[in-house]
Amino acid sequence: MPLGAEVKAARFYYLDQLALVACGPSLLVYSIAGREGSSPRALTSCAQSADLPRYRLAHRWSNRAQQLTDVAAPNDFLSPVVLIAASDKTLTAYDLHAGRPTLVLHMGELSGGGHSRPVRTVRLSPDASESQLLLTSANDSTVRLWDLRVGRSVRCFATHSNGHHAIGCAFSPCMRYVAVGGEGRHCTLYSLQQGTVVQTLGGHLDVVSDVAFHPRHPQLATACFDGRCRFWNNGGES
Repeated sequence: MPLGAEVKAARFYYLDQLALVACGPSLLVYSIAGREGSSPRALTSCAQSADLPRYRLAHRWSNRAQQLTDVAAPNDFLSPVVLIAASDKTLTAYDLHAGRPTLVLHMGELSGGGHSRPVRTVRLSPDASESQLLLTSANDSTVRLWDLRVGRSVRCFATHSNGHHAIGCAFSPCMRYVAVGGEGRHCTLYSLQQGTVVQTLGGHLDVVSDVAFHPRHPQLATACFDGRCRFWNNGGES
């Protein structure tokens, strides 16, 4: 079904029971159920059958911005909080249970502690015990680490270049490193605690647009505008 506006992001949420869609200035929350009352986990079998999941719009929240740029929420454990980035330089923590924002960060009002341009990418900690930590990237050549418990940026990673495209960033599963794409044809690996560069991973011919760590093994995948993905081991070899 056409949604009537550009979709910037879509995520499964709440143990696959919900789907989040960033559509125009609105967050759309869809409730998902398998056919004939089956479990929401039936989504995993859709690739092998003609049965499609049923869905309905369960909630809508609209921002005053022209466009939501990303949305993130944990899917491996239950949490009511959804993180929403928007083109008006806001980052919002929205509580779906309460139906309202619990924290709104205006980047232009943070006195050097925020991005100078709108957030393009939001990534959450993979560790449930550190669920209040998140990363954001923007076209100001910075990635910031945020702690929602104090409502501010606690670290800035700013060695990579990123002035035009949305690029990915990611926490390592061990919570020791942050990987960031960039427009300098390499991926930058930072120390999470120190904010310093640990290693740069080159070999790409264009913008490194996204990065992802393997959840169980010391491996990193990088995607590039040159049409290639590279896979790196813990020795930095591709």
